[in-house]
Amino acid sequence: MSGPERRAPGRPRADRPVTDRAMIGAAAIEILRESDAHKLTITNVAARLDVRSQTLYHHVRGVSDIVDAARAVCISRINLDCLAPDVPFVAGVTAFAIRYAEVFTPLAKNIWEFFQHPINDPATIAMYETFLRRAIAEDLPDQRALTLMLDVEYAIFMAVFEYSSLQSILDPAVLEEHGATALARAIAGSTSATPEGLRARLSERVGELIQHACDPSA
Repeated sequence: MSGPERRAPGRPRADRPVTDRAMIGAAAIEILRESDAHKLTITNVAARLDVRSQTLYHHVRGVSDIVDAARAVCISRINLDCLAPDVPFVAGVTAFAIRYAEVFTPLAKNIWEFFQHPINDPATIAMYETFLRRAIAEDLPDQRALTLMLDVEYAIFMAVFEYSSLQSILDPAVLEEHGATALARAIAGSTSATPEGLRARLSERVGELIQHACDPSA
């Protein structure tokens, strides 16, 4: 009687989907949501996917590629229809910025990890190209359009960081204990610590950035 058929090395089990970069990116996002960035390793991502570390090396070379895969998954969740030519520019960029922030808010405590690694994934590159072409269509020169794109993205990440800080890093009760009553009162009354406040702050900031970018005298 023959025993169960043995898998060849590297072949997935029949009941498990073949590992790909999207799965790696999704696993990385889970780790970044739950833990500090130093937990984002080949070993931990492989364990999350219930595969051997060697399996991941068919798709990524290290942490930088894992972050790139995670970024691709996040960016794929942003609908770029708001940047279509028939959508008013300010309204479209505002909708884009709000959705971008919503996607990355769960990763707020590790958001700066995305600034430390090269961008190679097609989804992010396509997003940047779409934004830049839309800005250029508003008669902005290439360099001014690029500056606007970078300023908007910076505003998004700063808004996410502020939202997270006011929600979890600075506790008004603790501040009161240390006699920082003015700071505690300001944070307790801040609207930036709510999803509505985050959207309102981004809407205001995006409007300012576009106004500045479109002002020939600026």
